[in-house]
Amino acid sequence: MIKPGFRHIVTLSILLCAVLGIAQPAAARPLALHCSAYTQSGICSPAFALNQQLAIQPQVAFVWLRQNPSSAAAVVATVIWTSKPALVVLQFPEVWDGYQNWWNVGLVSNSALRGWVEQASLHDLSIIAPTPAGPPAAAWKTPFTATISSALPFVWIRSTASSEGPVVSTLFLGNRFTVLGTPQPEYDGRQWWWYVRAITSAGRSEGYIEQAAIN
Repeated sequence: MIKPGFRHIVTLSILLCAVLGIAQPAAARPLALHCSAYTQSGICSPAFALNQQLAIQPQVAFVWLRQNPSSAAAVVATVIWTSKPALVVLQFPEVWDGYQNWWNVGLVSNSALRGWVEQASLHDLSIIAPTPAGPPAAAWKTPFTATISSALPFVWIRSTASSEGPVVSTLFLGNRFTVLGTPQPEYDGRQWWWYVRAITSAGRSEGYIEQAAIN
């Protein structure tokens, strides 16, 4: 026969084990989660690692490298979106500004050019698909000769497939140019760009023109 006092001790022991068994995983579980862009570290693990290469989010056309981890900090440089890793983590962990997380990064091609970028604009290519969703490019058979759209007085040929790309030369209404199939057209998250070759009074030029400007 089990004495009432002993039965009470056993019951308390079982309840204590059950509580500890539930509490321990609950305390450890948040640390297994990566911090979101707007979650202060301490209840989660950093989203990225030191020396990790990162890409710009597909829906972001460009990011600014800032002098300090703040939206009000001065801009050091502008980095245009690309489908490849563009930035590398130079400082770990991230810095919380009271609103969002910031990472100190440098260019993959030149880590000496560094600054702070908000986590919301960055991602790991091994986790998120790198190709931005968008409509298909025009079904053009290249190469072919074209002119700019009659609705435009001129267009700029750019060195990269982006509205922020450096201008190589200018094409005016009536100028003819060749739309090439190589390199392949690129989608910048907003529109398609085609690689073209033109002969103008300034000489031979090659670069990208937005699809909507091609007639």
